Amino acid sequence: MKKIVRIIGITMIALGVVGFSFLAFKQWIPAIACLGVFAIGIIFGIAGIKRVREEERMVVEFFGKFYEVKSPGPRWICPLIMRIRAIVSIWEQPIKLFTEKPSIDFAEGGTAVLVEPTVWVRVKGTEKNLTTRDEKEISENTKTMIYEVDDWRVAIREDIENALRDCLNDLKVDEALEEKDWWKKVKEVYPELENRIAALGLKVTKVLISDFQWSKEVVETRRKIFEERRSIEIAEHSAEAAKHRARQKALESGGMHAEIKKLLTEEPYNYSPEDAEKVAADYVKYFRGTETGRIIDWRVSEGGGGLPLEIAKIATAIEAAKEIFKPKAQETKEKKEKKEKKGTKKQPKKDQPEEDED
Repeated sequence: MKKIVRIIGITMIALGVVGFSFLAFKQWIPAIACLGVFAIGIIFGIAGIKRVREEERMVVEFFGKFYEVKSPGPRWICPLIMRIRAIVSIWEQPIKLFTEKPSIDFAEGGTAVLVEPTVWVRVKGTEKNLTTRDEKEISENTKTMIYEVDDWRVAIREDIENALRDCLNDLKVDEALEEKDWWKKVKEVYPELENRIAALGLKVTKVLISDFQWSKEVVETRRKIFEERRSIEIAEHSAEAAKHRARQKALESGGMHAEIKKLLTEEPYNYSPEDAEKVAADYVKYFRGTETGRIIDWRVSEGGGGLPLEIAKIATAIEAAKEIFKPKAQETKEKKEKKEKKGTKKQPKKDQPEEDED
């Protein structure tokens, strides 16, 4: 074919030269004939100039038979005897799925209409960089996708729709909401699908579902589930907060023990550390909840829910301790004063003999 094109080109140039030669010698009829054919050839040649973009490949036929796949750049096809069968975009491109918007049934109940389901495909070999692409491989795959099937878009759409519908029918509603990589899910169910698409010279890059338009029954059920989960979360949070408050109050009870022990070892009580530890422990072992009125042992409650919501303030406990141990302190003080008085009375007796001797 290229030889024929060259011959035609050379012939047109020759006719142009001969025509101008006849014109120079005023041979009008031969000049007009040659130049007329030459002009027709020029118009014919200009009409066959085509442009192929970088992301495109042009499939050309010669008298109805595949001739070649034109690569990017300025290209020429012979009018009348050649025709463009297809111009194929080789980059990644989307194909809309479920254009009729059917209702999909899910496992264990629930239906939904898919929102903007799309499969993205590209010609095999184009996933490589421009500098490392194999143009021969791309041309071969482009030829395959045009001649192996009547409409490659319809073929891809039908295969992906059937596989995706089966996958969705086997999923529960929650599983469908959590799924992100639908092409991976489809391949798990139909591993042979990728090879079948590759046989067409194509490669699927991803399958996307923007959202689900759920039926009223599903929406209502999910609303109830959300409310129940929310209630559980609130209850768990409240229980954790109550546990924290109880732990803090238990610590406050422990602080009460330390304060009372400290109080008993100081003036005016002057208890020994051992006695103060014992008395303080007995005193704070039981205390009364201000709201419940129950007697609670804080040391065996482990800071849990057995504690009341509020504990008597430490200041109140200390004042109560003062009242309890006040008689004991008074008795101690009285004994001390008596000892001091006895000491003052005995002092003059020791000095009396010295006065007699004087």
